[in-house]
Amino acid sequence: AAAALREQGAYVRVHDREESENARAMAPSLDYAQSAEKACESAAVVLHLTEWRQYRDLDPAALGSIVRRRRLVDGRNALPARRWQEAGWTVRGLGLGRAAS
Repeated sequence: AAAALREQGAYVRVHDREESENARAMAPSLDYAQSAEKACESAAVVLHLTEWRQYRDLDPAALGSIVRRRRLVDGRNALPARRWQEAGWTVRGLGLGRAAS
């Protein structure tokens, strides 16, 4: 998904918790950040594309202070949408419109 967005002209910064060389080899045009928070700095939209616990446990209020816009697309519908909405985020779950709470 991230590489496809990049191909369409979007600037995409990603975090790979395992910092996989395979990921970098498959999508070298992406900007790889050292942390999820760094990946989200000044983001117009945050894409959540995995079910890894470290991302599910992010604090939406703290993250909201570093993004440009509080917009979240949850590609796995794995995040507690109500918690993110209460922190001022617009949340969309792929295939669901608005993510379930």
